[in-house]
Amino acid sequence: MIVFGHNNFKIKSFSPRELGIPENPGDQKITLEVRQRYFHLFWIPFFPIGKAYVVRKEGDSNMYEMPLELQHVLSQRDDIKTPWYSFALIFLALFIGVSFFGNEKMKDIKWENRFYAEQANQKMRVKYPTTGDYYKFKAFECSDTNSRPAEIIVKVIAYDEDSIEFSSAYMNILDSNQYSYSIQSEINKNLDYRYNSFELKKEDIMNSFHKEYRDYGDDVVLKDMNWCYVFKGMDREKLDVAQN
Repeated sequence: MIVFGHNNFKIKSFSPRELGIPENPGDQKITLEVRQRYFHLFWIPFFPIGKAYVVRKEGDSNMYEMPLELQHVLSQRDDIKTPWYSFALIFLALFIGVSFFGNEKMKDIKWENRFYAEQANQKMRVKYPTTGDYYKFKAFECSDTNSRPAEIIVKVIAYDEDSIEFSSAYMNILDSNQYSYSIQSEINKNLDYRYNSFELKKEDIMNSFHKEYRDYGDDVVLKDMNWCYVFKGMDREKLDVAQN
């Protein structure tokens, strides 16, 4: 249910003397007020809808209409402005919006920094590999354009200054229902060898990395004989796989 309506609040008040109006000592004391009328949503001021000029009498909670000539005098004063908080709901919405997008921007910067740090780390590990590193690739037959790439895990078995040689691929490891697991344990369970060992150049692997955080272009395909590979990541002890 949307609660809406209109109300008003006092902007400024004057005594008759401040406006040059003579007072009789025996008369009831009065105060002249300028009030801001506003439209509200859920009792929060949304936007102003004009001013009200009223007279208050001492000891009386009612408000009485001010004579037109006094309204005209007060409407010409420079010290009576529409308060900014007449637009409180708009400012609140802007504040929430800026806070939300600022928070999202900070998250994006965090993930971007993490991306570049991870890219730098993986490039160093490609340049200086260790026997026993595990790599994750997508693999498919280059000649079969209709084949679906299969995700495979391979192990570094040898390397030199320019190239890395990988072991045969273990196909069933990525079928595990666990989010993370010991690669060696899974290899011991799975003997579904599909590919022979193969060799890729370090420079080609590093060039296959996405260069920019927002680079969502096509994957760079690495070729070895009849097989094509797309680099997806690496880990020395564990490979964490987010299940779809």
